[in-house]
This record gives sequence, structure tokens and C-alpha cells, in this order.
Amino acid sequence: MLFFVRAKEWEKRKFVIDKAWSVPRNKLMSVVETNTFFKQKRTAAEIKSEIVKAYFSKWCAQILTQLAPSPETILYVDLLAGNLVNEDNSLAEAGLILEQIYRSQETEQNLNTIVKTFFYNASKAELEKLATDLAQLPFRENLENAPVILNEPDQRTYLVELLKERVPALFITNPFFTLLAQELLAPAVQSGNTDLLLVFSPNKMRGAWDSSQERNDLIVLLGEEITSLKEYAPKENSSRKKEQLVVDTLISKLQENQYYPLFFKINLPGKDQTSHYLLFAARTKQAYFLMKEIIARYSDYQEDGVPLFSVNQKPQMPLLPGFFQYLSKYTFTNLLEALSSNRREFHYRTIQEIYEDHAVGTHFILTNYLQAFSELRQQGRINLVDAKNKQVKTISENAIVFYKLHGVK
Repeated sequence: MLFFVRAKEWEKRKFVIDKAWSVPRNKLMSVVETNTFFKQKRTAAEIKSEIVKAYFSKWCAQILTQLAPSPETILYVDLLAGNLVNEDNSLAEAGLILEQIYRSQETEQNLNTIVKTFFYNASKAELEKLATDLAQLPFRENLENAPVILNEPDQRTYLVELLKERVPALFITNPFFTLLAQELLAPAVQSGNTDLLLVFSPNKMRGAWDSSQERNDLIVLLGEEITSLKEYAPKENSSRKKEQLVVDTLISKLQENQYYPLFFKINLPGKDQTSHYLLFAARTKQAYFLMKEIIARYSDYQEDGVPLFSVNQKPQMPLLPGFFQYLSKYTFTNLLEALSSNRREFHYRTIQEIYEDHAVGTHFILTNYLQAFSELRQQGRINLVDAKNKQVKTISENAIVFYKLHGVK
């Protein structure tokens, strides 16, 4: 009897899989237009700037619309701050953030009165240039909250006090390099209201397992496992395995601290060598998914349209159609099967709600769910309806999934 039940379950799964791969490839996959930013070698400052300029204002808007009452203060803390102004006097990365804040006073969500900015660079010369550039900003006097350069103890104390007040914050640093992180990471993590953007390169991770270095700031992120890392490192010759263990430990500890981590690996163009790691840790699902959809634009993709959340990765051999399915658990086929077999969990919920519950910690993005439910509708396993229970022709994240009775339960 047990064999019969399992056989029936397999037949149902096989039906979903066979139907998925019977769909023409151009219907299964949406057209993925990957951003080419990482097709040339990038510095940590360039990576941070590219991501933050696309994320910052949307993140602020999200906070202002979702928190009730709306916060009076939002913090932007950049411990990897680069130039405010380029040599040709055009605005550089940090300057562009300040310009976003300044220009927002012309919109419904005036960030100029709300956002307080803090900047730091481990290089004394860069820190001095930050202060010089700041004084020359054309809209400097129009900023309601003067930007703070974190070069004095009292300024750092002021920031720590704000973090302790649980003010919403975006905190950017390299946890393996910036000395100021030792002082500020603990209150940032403990505040319970700070999102982290960590950008680091492999060579800066050595302190995590170098027994000659005492790094209290890493204890904040890695916990007591830092002792195990230092004991494990001398026994392991592979730097990649050491790096991966640090990353895995870091992600695990962030999850223990009630974060939603999102990891993105960046290789050098044309080389099987890691350039940088980007790890974003959000306090809310909304902030997590906002960053996930932005990062996905830069990612390499599998042939089924699922992002790898890595870029410039060396293709794994053999290069046969569909072979990637044996290398990754995050495939369109697996997603289709999961959605098909979870009627009780997903019945009469919107695609957006299902996405936000099911996609955390996976490589799947919203487009994959729209494709999957479109396919399940073509198979006759679901209907897609609106709030008035009327069938919808155009699929969107607001469509409600109505599983048919003959579908898999």
C-alpha cells in the first residue's frame, strides 16, 4: 500500500516535470537582460556605489510608507565612503546620495528633513578629502542635516546613541577591514532596526581565521565560532574552503540575529577567481526582497531563467542542455513542483504573498513565480482570479491563486 501511494506521488510529480520541459524554451524563460556593470573589474567602492544608488531612495520610501508612525529620523552610515566629487567636479558616489536627499524635498517624501548621513574612510587622506569635498558641495547649505565625517570620538558617540534609539539605519562597511567597525558593528546589530550592506574581498577575510589577530568586531558577526575557524584554518590548505566557511558562518549568525541575509558572489571577468563578496542583511522581508530584485539584475542566470546570485562564474562542464538541474536545487522545475504540490499552503493567496513566504533564502525571484503560475494555469491545475473572484487574463503579482480540486493537495 505504501509503495502504491509513493508511486502515485511520483506520477504526479513526473507530470509536473514533464509538462514543464515540454514547454518551448522561449515560453519557459523570460528574456533576461543582465546588467553589464560587472563585465569589467570593479573596486569595492564602485560596487557599493552602483548598488546603493539604485537601492537607497526606494529603501527610504519603503520605511516611510510601512512604519507607523513614520520615523522622524533615518540613518545612512557609510564606512566605505569614497569621493563626494570627481576630478571634473561632477558628483561621485557619496555626493550622489546627498544629491538624492537634497532633491527629494521636491517630492512627496522629503528625505532632506529626515535622513542623517555619516561618512568614514579608513584612509586618512581620503577622510580629509571627504571633508574638503563636503565644504564645496553646491547644495551643502540646503541640506537640513549636515553630513557627519566620523573622524572624532564625540561624533561616533552621537551615532551610537542614535543606533541605541532603534532609529532605522542602512549601515555599510567591510567587517574584515574597517577598524571603526569594531566600535560600531555591535550597536548596529543590537539596535534591531539596522540593515547591513557588507562588501569585502577574499584577501580582507584573512583576519577571520588568522590566529595572530584579535578581532572583537568579528565576534559580533561570527559569534564564538570564530574560535573554531581559527582552529580549523591551519588544517585546511584551500583558501576557497576557508572563505566559504566564513561566509556560511556569517550568514548563519545573521539569521540567528533575526536578519534576512542575501549573498552575491562577484568573480573577476574571464577568471575563475573571486573579486568581492556582497552580503546584504535586512531586518524586514520587504527590505530583503527590494534588494533581491535589484541584485538579480546583475546576476548570471541559468538557462531556465533562475538567477545564480553570482556573476562572471566559470561555466560548469559538461555544457549540455538542462545539465544545470543536477548542479542546483534552485531550478524552475523544482519551483514548479513545489508550487504544484502545496495546495493547502498556497491556496487563495496572491502570487506576491506566496513569493514572499516561499522565496526567502532561495535564488528564485518574482518573475520565476509569475512564470510558474502561468504554466500551472496552462496545465489546468489552477485558476488566477482577482479580489472579486473573477478570472484574470493578465498575470501579475496581485493575482490570487485558486487551486482546482483535482490538483495535487
